[in-house]
Amino acid sequence: MKRQVGVGIAIMLFLVCESGCSGKGKNYEVPAAICGISIERSTLKQLLPDGDKLRTVSDHTARVPEHRFCDVYVDDHTALSTEGVWEKAGFTAQQAAKDKLIFQTRSEKGGKYAVWEYGAATVIDCANVKQKAARFSIEVELVDHEGDKGEKIAKFLSGFAAGYKKTLPCEN
Repeated sequence: MKRQVGVGIAIMLFLVCESGCSGKGKNYEVPAAICGISIERSTLKQLLPDGDKLRTVSDHTARVPEHRFCDVYVDDHTALSTEGVWEKAGFTAQQAAKDKLIFQTRSEKGGKYAVWEYGAATVIDCANVKQKAARFSIEVELVDHEGDKGEKIAKFLSGFAAGYKKTLPCEN
């Protein structure tokens, strides 16, 4: 009898550890902002892989027009990458995708977004004389992905772009 109880406890411990000790799942907190830009946590969470540690790294170029970068790492592997670029008047989301050498995109929300299997781009009005720009393009890409994540990325990008605009020195 003692042996059966012991085996039963061992099996239960194994199952508990298998589900909780295996390192699977998102064992990190999804932040309310990445690189100083407010986001909707739920839209980011659905794009990120399982892992234990999340961190973000931001950078920018010194040239005009400035390029801004924000990368999200999970367990020291790039999971999501963003790039923001000051652009001339009339610049479109489709042009932003082509500048990244993405040619097979679909337009969403009347051309507001260019979407592809592992990324999306949008452009917002944001004049800045110093940057010689009237618009700002934002492109988001997943580094590793399974299947078409374009719509989920576009949903994330919608909130990300709104938060991003609040951080930009727009003059309009």
